[in-house]
Order: sequence, then C-alpha cells, then structure tokens
Amino acid sequence: MVVVESIVVVAFAALILSPQDPVEVAFQFAAQSVTACEPVTLRMSFHNSLAEGVRFVPATLRDDYLDLSVTQPDQSAVTPPPSMHGGLLHVGAIDVPPGKTVMREILVNEFYPFRNPGQYKVRVRLNAPIRTDSGGSIESVWHDLTLHVAPRDPKRLETICRDLAKAAAGYGNYEELREAATTLSYIDDPVAVPYLGQVLGYDNFVSEIAVAGLVRIGSPEALKILKSKRDVGREELRIKVRQGIQEIETGVHPQILD
Repeated sequence: MVVVESIVVVAFAALILSPQDPVEVAFQFAAQSVTACEPVTLRMSFHNSLAEGVRFVPATLRDDYLDLSVTQPDQSAVTPPPSMHGGLLHVGAIDVPPGKTVMREILVNEFYPFRNPGQYKVRVRLNAPIRTDSGGSIESVWHDLTLHVAPRDPKRLETICRDLAKAAAGYGNYEELREAATTLSYIDDPVAVPYLGQVLGYDNFVSEIAVAGLVRIGSPEALKILKSKRDVGREELRIKVRQGIQEIETGVHPQILD
C-alpha cells in the first residue's frame, strides 16, 4: 500500500446511513490534505451490526462503487462519468460478516483530477443497494462533502511520483505494483511524465498502466517517451505503446488502455 501524505484542508467524513441503522457506511480521506493534481484516496468502511452477513456489489457494467458529482471552485457542477476500466476500484463485491467492519480504498482521481486549487463540494453515494443474506435491501443516499485543495507544489508532486515509480518496480506482489502504477498514472501533471517513463521501461506486470498515464497527459514529452519505447520489450507492451502513440497523435481515444 502506497501511503501519500499531503498538505491541504480536506473536510470529508460522512455516514451514508444514519447512526441507528444496522449497517453503516462511512467515507474518510486517507490524508487530511492534498495539493493540486496530487492523488486523493478515499477510505470507505462498512460496519455490519446485523446478525447476518451483508454484501455490496457494484452496479451492473460498473467497476467502481460510487456515484459522484463535483461542484468546482468556480461553482460550476460536473458529473464525472462512471469508472468502467478497473484501476484501484476493480475489486468486486464487498462481503461484511455479522458484527464486522470491512474497508476499501478508492482513488478519487479516477473520477475527477482536482487540478485546480480551491474549495470543492462533492456529493457521493453507493451506486447500488446493500443486500442482506436474507434478501433484504438497504438503499444508499447522497451525502454532501467539502474538499479544499492547495496550489500545485511541483517539488511535492515529484517526491510522490518518485516514490510511486519505485513502488511499481520489480515483479513482487502484483496488487501492490498495480496500485502504485495506477496511482502514478492518474497524476495528470507534466511532473509525472519521466516517472511514467521509468515504469514503462520496467517492462513488468504493470508497465502497460504507464502507457495510459502518458496518454492522459498527452504532452510532447509523453509522446516522445512512448515513441522511444515502441520497438522495445514484450510484444503485448509494444502494441499498447503504439496504440498510445496513435491516440495522442490523432486525439481519438477508442479505448481505455489500462
């Protein structure tokens, strides 16, 4: 697990169900503050006070848990599209035994990049009901949250990118490598480009994720790195790299590469 400290005031802790409810769902940011373009990780916990188990399964055709809407610092509202391509959210059903609490972490940048400083209002809910073993159903409700993002800090971003690139190296625990590479790939900032290039150069289990990050940034520097790797490494990776080059050059994004 890659832990990233941060620097901003983030207010975010909410129960989706009322305290007297037998199943409580709570959200809290892993770090209490962030800077612009920095990873924003949300911890989601389910506490089951029932004498039976409960299960949450993401909505059909979805790979994430949340419906999300964001009011930006200029007061304009956006509804980010659902995630349907994995990342840290691709973890399937959540089963909570009687009397237990289960936690999951969500990389919020997969929904929204938080590029600009200022105060954000975020509405969030589960995208499907919680089901009990006996067939009951507990519906989710919207909750209103506030996030304040500090100005971009290039030195801080570089430190974060360096640590994530290091954590994505090697051929160890796949989930840990994937988490680090995915988090790095969603840092939508030029500082991330050389570190995504490092991950691409590892040619390991998660190097393809770096291609998606370079495509998202889409800068001349990102394109240059992809072109330098188009004839290097595994054939599967070379195919992804060439697809990425085409996406940047044409501006057409027929698929998500990760």
